[in-house]
Amino acid sequence: MACTRTIIALTFMSLLLTGAASADLWVIDVTGIPSMDLQNDPDNVVVTTNIGAGSIITGIGWDFTIGTTGTSWRTEARSQWSTDAGTFLNVNPAFDGNSPGTNAYSSGGIIVLPVAITNINGNTTVQFHEDRDDYPGSPDAYYLTGTYTMEFTVEGATTTATLTISNASVTEGDSGTTQLVFDVVLDAAVGTGLTVDYATTDGTAEDENGDGDYQSATGTVTFAGTAGETQTVSVTVNGDSTVELDETVRVLLNNVFSWQPQCEPVRFIVARLCSTRRRHRR
Repeated sequence: MACTRTIIALTFMSLLLTGAASADLWVIDVTGIPSMDLQNDPDNVVVTTNIGAGSIITGIGWDFTIGTTGTSWRTEARSQWSTDAGTFLNVNPAFDGNSPGTNAYSSGGIIVLPVAITNINGNTTVQFHEDRDDYPGSPDAYYLTGTYTMEFTVEGATTTATLTISNASVTEGDSGTTQLVFDVVLDAAVGTGLTVDYATTDGTAEDENGDGDYQSATGTVTFAGTAGETQTVSVTVNGDSTVELDETVRVLLNNVFSWQPQCEPVRFIVARLCSTRRRHRR
């Protein structure tokens, strides 16, 4: 007497990961900004933002092109970085530009500050100014294209990510084997990736140590850490012609691991994933 069954998975499992906040970036498009007069002159361009009270400023970077007016030197174009507590940095990116003209300048990424700056109120200001004012009231230079970038973290903030294992189903044959494939999905980015272990355990279905309804499976799933990334776990189901009621098998996720410098210990919530062996016909 032949029979066909369906294995249906019902999801009850998720893993919640928490860790220290990754760095945020404040990116300033400097295209078209003039470098006007001496520091604190009212004609200077000032850009402000609030990055959150208690934020920690950790680095500055730049990648732009400066073009001068008349005989003004490129090295005279400066920027002053301040919080409510006062100036914490003066930047001279064109330090070798002791002549007029146009040139591109890049920090080659974020330059880490020697001492991180705690921004108590979050208010942050950048003033574009000249070290020497050759043309009072008029631009001595222009930022023709490019960006300034400030790196910071928010004090006490955490990042979270969840691993979820999906519903799945497969039709069991009267002989041979069939793969029951579960999708494991990471909902948010984890900077350095992560691994998570999995293992099957009997529900009403039994592995090779019992009735042999399925083959026990253990292993490790590796994630690169991309938001929305999906990896799979496969369980081998054994076909047979025995007439029987629906059965279940469980898949458990545990031992999640993600290595991030200065990361809080990863914590997780473990539930169960059940799959049901359903008889379709006799």
